Amino acid sequence: MIKFIVLSTQRSGSAFLATSLSSHPRIHCHREIFLRKNRNPIAYRAFRTASLRRRLAHLFVTKWLVYSYLADLYKVTTGVDALGFKFMYDQAKQLPEVVEWIREHNVKVIHLIRANVLKTFSSLLAAQARKVYHSTKPVEPIKVRLQPEELIAVLTRRMRLIETYRGVFADNPYLEVTYESFVAHRDDEARRILRFLDIEPFVPLTTDLVKINPDSLQDLIENYEGVAQVLKGTAFEQFLD
Repeated sequence: MIKFIVLSTQRSGSAFLATSLSSHPRIHCHREIFLRKNRNPIAYRAFRTASLRRRLAHLFVTKWLVYSYLADLYKVTTGVDALGFKFMYDQAKQLPEVVEWIREHNVKVIHLIRANVLKTFSSLLAAQARKVYHSTKPVEPIKVRLQPEELIAVLTRRMRLIETYRGVFADNPYLEVTYESFVAHRDDEARRILRFLDIEPFVPLTTDLVKINPDSLQDLIENYEGVAQVLKGTAFEQFLD
């Protein structure tokens, strides 16, 4: 059984990649099983609240409980050869025990990066305003307003976070994938990912999820001109349309 994670941050295409991977008959990728609000019976939340003993363990012996949960997760092979889950940067910070387990078990890491951090941030604001993060059908268009005076600091933090997590699993088998490349060259990137997971044969990866934001930032950002003026001449100018 190949163990892997999709390491990423919100609004970087991780659901798109996870569902695409699960479309392969030999792969299953769980969604955010460490999301605090995930009420799916297979999620960590359900596991840690299933009994008083586990509730106490979560508080006092978290590492033991996390390791027990992941051991149970991988006992159920569901007839696949590669089993993984989405793991977000904020979850890695909240549960360092999961990071330890990934390192100790030499889990394969697919690090999904959305290179355009301006789009990542704008997409996050749109999702929060719309209260829709993923959809299998088109949604109503929306525009968001950014705070230009705070934007450079926000984007700088996002770039630094990507760099930080490039090094967190430096000793694990590691593959970096950009959202932009996966969208533009899906079959080529799928082949690269499948080789990394030692999965054959090649099967085109598909998903039911649809893109819910426009490609053009001018169609998403209400005060685009003000944002463009602030970013002009900076390292982030390249992310403008």
